[in-house]
Amino acid sequence: MWDKSPSLFADVVERAAVKRVKDASTDMLTALVDLAPVDTSNYVGNMTVSLDAPNWTYVEGKTIGRGGAMANGMGVINSMPVDKLHSVFLSSTVPYAKYLERGHSRFAPNGVFTVAFLGVATWYR
Repeated sequence: MWDKSPSLFADVVERAAVKRVKDASTDMLTALVDLAPVDTSNYVGNMTVSLDAPNWTYVEGKTIGRGGAMANGMGVINSMPVDKLHSVFLSSTVPYAKYLERGHSRFAPNGVFTVAFLGVATWYR
């Protein structure tokens, strides 16, 4: 009846889901880094990407710039194996991040994560 094992179908679906998560995570990271108010800020430097659990590490004075934040985040995203789905967590752990999200920056009056999430979520509907 079946010319291929159902487990092969499951593998194909899981690989497609992993690709989708990687693509959406990459788009979200790009949006977060691009929308950060200052390109060499502590906010961008403490942008973290982690798999399966949030990473709340904060390093005072970490100013690696947009390129460094992208490289670090993409390293984590690309480390996800192609055959096992993981949850991806993105965060900026600076103490003042909550104020940026509440519109206390003239450079990010609508927040950073809010704007990035709405844009990426709309794209992946």
